[in-house]
Amino acid sequence: MSARSSQTPPPEAFDPRTIPLAGRTTFIEASAGTGKTHALATLYLRLLTEHDLRPADILVVTFTQAATAELRDRIRDRIREALEGDPGPGEASLRRALQRFDEAAIFTIHGFCQRTLQESAFESGLAFEAELASKPEILQRTLAHDLWMRLLEEEDDALREWLTAGAGRRRWSFEPDALFALIREHLGADEEMPVWPALAQLESESGAQSPSAPGAERIGADPVGIAAAVDAAWLRFAELWTERRDAIERLWLDDAVGFNRSKYKTETIRGRWIPDLDALARDVLAAATAAERIGLERPEFFDKLTNAGLAAGMKQKFAPPSDPFFDACSELARLLPALASSFDVRALALRRRFVEAVRAADRRRRGEEHVLFFDDLLSQLRSALAGPGGEALGAALRARHRFALIDEFQDTDAVQYAIFSRVWNDEAARAAGGGLVLIGDPKQAIYSFRGADIHTYLAARGDAGGEVHTLGVNQRSEPAVVAAVNAVFGASSDPFAEPAIGFHPVTAADRERPRWDAEERYQAGLRVSLLSSEAAQAAAPGEAEAKGSIALRFARTGWMQAVARDIAELLESNTMIGDRKIAPSDIAVLARRRSELDAVRRALDTLGIPSVSRGDGNVFESREAWELSSVLAAWLHPGDLRRLRAALSSGAHGYGAAALAALDDESPELAAFAERFAHYGRLWSQAGLPRAFETWRAREGVSERLLAHPD
Repeated sequence: MSARSSQTPPPEAFDPRTIPLAGRTTFIEASAGTGKTHALATLYLRLLTEHDLRPADILVVTFTQAATAELRDRIRDRIREALEGDPGPGEASLRRALQRFDEAAIFTIHGFCQRTLQESAFESGLAFEAELASKPEILQRTLAHDLWMRLLEEEDDALREWLTAGAGRRRWSFEPDALFALIREHLGADEEMPVWPALAQLESESGAQSPSAPGAERIGADPVGIAAAVDAAWLRFAELWTERRDAIERLWLDDAVGFNRSKYKTETIRGRWIPDLDALARDVLAAATAAERIGLERPEFFDKLTNAGLAAGMKQKFAPPSDPFFDACSELARLLPALASSFDVRALALRRRFVEAVRAADRRRRGEEHVLFFDDLLSQLRSALAGPGGEALGAALRARHRFALIDEFQDTDAVQYAIFSRVWNDEAARAAGGGLVLIGDPKQAIYSFRGADIHTYLAARGDAGGEVHTLGVNQRSEPAVVAAVNAVFGASSDPFAEPAIGFHPVTAADRERPRWDAEERYQAGLRVSLLSSEAAQAAAPGEAEAKGSIALRFARTGWMQAVARDIAELLESNTMIGDRKIAPSDIAVLARRRSELDAVRRALDTLGIPSVSRGDGNVFESREAWELSSVLAAWLHPGDLRRLRAALSSGAHGYGAAALAALDDESPELAAFAERFAHYGRLWSQAGLPRAFETWRAREGVSERLLAHPD
C-alpha cells in the first residue's frame, strides 16, 4: 500500500441525485472544473422537491458577490429547465420555488451574518444603532499610524533608531504600512485566535539576551552595557579608518600580501569598499547621539574586514595581515549580533503590544462607538452563538434555514466554520432532519486565498465523520491536459506537503470536442521549456559570460521571447481547430505579473502578432491615463508652457525630445498650440467633455496618429 493511500484513502464517488442529505453533514471534495456548481444546483432541486422546501428554507453561502449572483442565476435556470422537461411529482414545489425565488437565501458569508445579526438583534446582542463601515481601510491605517507613534515614544532612543532607521528596519518592518497590513491581513476580528509568544513572557525576557548570541558569555545580559560597548566600537572603527585608511588600502591592493583575488577583487575594493567605508566612517563621526551610531548598519562585506574573514580570504601558505583596524572590525562583528539579539526580543515584545493595543481599540470601536467592520459581523455572530442566547439563536437559524449549502468551502476560516458548525453540525440539527453540505477543494486551501485555513478545512472534514465524496470527471479541460496534471501530481506520495491532502486523479468528460490537428509537439497537454544558455546570451549579451549565471530579469526576458517564437511557429504551422486554421485569438498567455504580460506583448509585437492584455491593473496607473491627463491639464492651463510641452509629448501628438527642443518658447507654432488648447478648454467648460474631446481628436489628427502606432 502506498503512503498516499494509507494517509488519504480515496473518497467515494459523489452522485448528487442519490446521496442522502437529511440529518447529516455531507463533505464533498471536488477539483476545479468538475462541476461543483452544477452538483450544488442539483442538490438544491432535490431539497425543493423531495423535502418540499421553499427557497427561503435553504441557505446557500459562497464567498464573493460575483459568485453569489452567478449561483443565483444558475439555480434559477436549473429550476426552469426542470419545469420545461418532465418535473414529475415535484412540479408543484418547483413552480412555487420559481415564483418565490426572490426570497432565496443565497448570500456571501458577510451578507448572511449581517442579515442574521439584524433579524436576531435580541439574541445576538447587536446594538440597534450599530453602523457598518464599508471602507475600514482608512480607520485601520490611521489606527496603525497612531499606535506606531505611541508605542515608539515609549521606547528609548537606541531601540527607536535601530528599529526605524538602522539594522532592525528591514528585519522587523515596524512601520505604519507594514502594521496596517498586519491588521488587515492577519488579525481581523478574531480575538480568540491565539498569538504567540505571550506578552508576559516577552516582557520578562526583554532585558535579557539570547544565550545563543555570539559573545553573550562575555558581555552578559545587560542591554545598556551592550549598547554602550557597540557605541564605543563604532567610534573606534571610525577613528582607525580615518587614521589608517591609506595604509589599509595599500595593504588590500598589494598582491604580495597574498589575498585571494576572487574574494578581494581590486576593482571591488577601489570602486565599492573604499567609498562605502569612507561614508560609514563619516556617518559615525557625524552622528549627534549614541543612539544614531548604534542604529547604523554594517555593509554586507564587513565580515571580510575581520580577522576571521581575512584568514579565510588568503591564498594557501599566506598568513593574514594584522592591523588595529581589523581588530576594531572584529570587535564590532562580535558585538553587533549580541545587540541585535537583545533588540530582537524587545522588538517582538513591541509588536506583541501592538496586537494587544489593536484588539483593545477594536473592542472600544465595537462596544462604545458601535462601528462595525465586515469581519466584525463574523466574530459577532460567532460570539452570539457561543453566548448565553446561543441555543435560542441557533434554533432560530435552523428554523429559518433547514439546510445549509456552503460553496467554495476551502476559503473558510476558523470563525466562519464555527458559525456553520454550531448551527447545522450538531445533534439538534440532525434530530430536526436538517443538514449541512460542504463543497470545496483542499488543494486551493493550502494557498490561504481569501483567508482560507487548511487546518480548519481538515478539522471540518474530521467533523463530518471522515466520509468524503468527490466529483471525478473534469467537465472543462482537454483530455491531454487532465492526463498531464494527473501525471505531475500523481508522481509524488505527498504532492502538497500535507499528508492529509492527497491527489485523486480525475478523468476528462467523454464528449464531442473540436478536432485538434497539430504537430506532435503541440499535442501534449503540458510542455516544460528550459531556457538555453544561447537564449540567455541573446537576452543579455555578456551578462552570463561575466558572472557565470544570469539575472532573473534577463532570464525572464529571454523566456518571454521564446514563448513569442513558439506562438509564431504554432500560427505558421498547419494546425487546425475543427475545420479552420488556428488564429491568434485561440491562444492565451497567463502570467503572475502585469510586467510579464507586457514583456510577452512586446515580444509578440516584434514578430507582428496582434495581442490584447487583460488583467486587474488599474487603468488610472497606465501610460495612456497619464498622457490623457497631461492633455486635459494643458487645455485648462494653455499658457503654462511646461504643461503644454507635456501634452505634446504624448502619443496623441507625437512630439519627441528633438521636436520639443526645437520648439522655442516664442515660436509661432507653440503659440498656435496654446490658442487651440485654450479653445478646447472653453469647449469643455461650455459644451462638456465629449464635445471638446471629439473636436480635439478631429482637429489634431489624433486618430490617424495613434492608428499609425504598431500597438
